[in-house]
Amino acid sequence: MFQLINAFQPIIQQMRHQVRPQDRDDLSQTIVEGLIIKIMNYKLEHVPTYSEFCDQLLFKAE
Repeated sequence: MFQLINAFQPIIQQMRHQVRPQDRDDLSQTIVEGLIIKIMNYKLEHVPTYSEFCDQLLFKAE
């Protein structure tokens, strides 16, 4: 899990620079917490097919 979170660090750092300095640590913590929740809830038994993945993206965009 640590390696996966580390892979997102460049993006997290970019996002940190878009908020006020006093909010940066809170933002980082919130993003990492969200990643941990998503990782822990990921179901390996049901990996979506490409079509299912695309459908999920379309429904979230609406």
